Amino acid sequence: MNYFKYGKNYYKSSPYFRCFYQIPNWHISRKYYRLSANKIHLMKRVVIYSPDFSLCYSLMMYLQTHYKVIATTDIDIVSNLICNKSADLVIIDAEPDSQLISKCEKFKNCRSDIPIILTYVFTNKSKDSESQIKQIVDEIFYKPFDLNEITSKIPELLAHH
Repeated sequence: MNYFKYGKNYYKSSPYFRCFYQIPNWHISRKYYRLSANKIHLMKRVVIYSPDFSLCYSLMMYLQTHYKVIATTDIDIVSNLICNKSADLVIIDAEPDSQLISKCEKFKNCRSDIPIILTYVFTNKSKDSESQIKQIVDEIFYKPFDLNEITSKIPELLAHH
């Protein structure tokens, strides 16, 4: 694993930059916590998948103050994290097609309680797949999406699952 510093934070990345996540400032017994109003809270783990590296990085930087965020451009890493119960919520940025539908079904078969958020650009081509994907994912946001909407939806989804 490689370590690199961006601003005040340190990050760990794979040799091929397929997956990267922030190293917490402090941790206790391998579980990640944050300090808030003199209380310790277990940080929920959010996995972000997008083929666009810059979107992964931007979402990770935006969400890292409230969640332990793992961002990746490899869908197989997402599958491993879900099946190993290393994720509490997944954000997927991809066009809904037959491959994505089968991957999301696999995620739900591994863990039926995992909330999945899907973001993509709505087109007429994706209209056919949308009815199928709506049955699998918990929430859909169309691009350009409002980050405040997504961040307000995440606690709701985590509370229900």
